[in-house]
Amino acid sequence: MTSSALVQSQLYFTPSTKEKYLGNIPVLTSTNVREIYNFIKINYCKHCIYKYVLLIDSSVLNKFIDYIYVKRIHSTSAKALLSKCVFVATCSNVDSVRQNNIDKKTNIYFSLSPLSKLLLGLNGVPQNVLMLVVSDTKNLYYNQIYSTSIKPKYRIAELTVDKINEFADNGGNTIIIALSTLEEYTHMTTLILQSKFTGALNAIELVYKKTLKPLFAKLSSISTTSSAVGICGNINKYSELNKYILYYNCSAVLVNSYKTWSDLIKTNVLTIESPNYNVSAAYTVIKQ
Repeated sequence: MTSSALVQSQLYFTPSTKEKYLGNIPVLTSTNVREIYNFIKINYCKHCIYKYVLLIDSSVLNKFIDYIYVKRIHSTSAKALLSKCVFVATCSNVDSVRQNNIDKKTNIYFSLSPLSKLLLGLNGVPQNVLMLVVSDTKNLYYNQIYSTSIKPKYRIAELTVDKINEFADNGGNTIIIALSTLEEYTHMTTLILQSKFTGALNAIELVYKKTLKPLFAKLSSISTTSSAVGICGNINKYSELNKYILYYNCSAVLVNSYKTWSDLIKTNVLTIESPNYNVSAAYTVIKQ
């Protein structure tokens, strides 16, 4: 018998890593909020599972908040179910989603520091010192990053070798990327290789590390930052999970330590607003 379950919006936990790190914990992979709600309802009714880790991205979580808000209003049984369940979001860090959760009183807890804290040091930087490149995916996450005051900034489809060269000629020394797909990472690597830029590259939430390897000999440094997590297990214990994005690790720890959730909530490590720890970002140097 288990007392927690996991919902993931992508295949973060594959069948092999799920078996290795989560055992017989029920797992749903879906972006459909109705499917997510039904998964929760079924597991609560059949298995008395009322603790759920939501490893779902911000756009899906935002829709889920809207969905359960409406369900709670129009269905007494849904209201009763949702009042008994505890949800911890381990993937979403977008500030507007947290505000939606507060406004609708859906009481979802968060384990990540908000995206605004990660981006805090970027606003106010003089123009042409940093270049920001974000994904062509226009979701809540990338839109919040793109709304910073950094200039120049581009969607990856807008970026060219000439624009990178112009940035380098004007004294630009750091490119910050927030990309989504393997194709975008590969395209970014190709553009930098063809340019005269030799400064530093920083990736926000690095997904495809191997695509950056051709840049090791060219650039002065390569690093990655992501929202900080208050809960992190032994990296070696979860060695098959992406060590540069610690919320995978955090999700595994939370699923397996569901008995500690009440203590984590009491100490504000898990909270509806902002987790109670001072670190705003996790920073890792990949090549220096």
